[in-house]
Amino acid sequence: MATYIGKWDNFKKEVENTPEFLSEKIAMKISLEIDKHLENIEMSKKDFAKLLGVSKPYVSQLLQGENNMTIYTVCKIAMALDLQPVIQFKEQESCSDPLEEDIEKITNANISYNEIAKWQSDNIEDKAATEIDRVDSTTIPFSKAPLL
Repeated sequence: MATYIGKWDNFKKEVENTPEFLSEKIAMKISLEIDKHLENIEMSKKDFAKLLGVSKPYVSQLLQGENNMTIYTVCKIAMALDLQPVIQFKEQESCSDPLEEDIEKITNANISYNEIAKWQSDNIEDKAATEIDRVDSTTIPFSKAPLL
């Protein structure tokens, strides 16, 4: 069993150190941030689609990670919601991921996207209080600052 766990840990480290994994992780965090914001302002996906000038299925695909969000798309979404995307880069050694445990649970569980978004939304405030000084280099927080 220890050999299997060791092999799994090695495989996991290899996969996590790829641009593909990092881009999916960032896209997931962006989608969760957008979904959480929509819930906070009580905006439906249908109304959000109208605001963006796209179809509701397209919004659902974006938020479920079925379509790749470009920087342009992220900016368009942020501007439509009167938000500003913020990207932060840090040295690898100084990076910590306060949501890594959450992602691990999501990866290992068989739950729907809506359950993930609800669970993430319910738990993000608790984590933010304890992790305020530890910002992950891949976290894409949205703030109410004007877009430059």
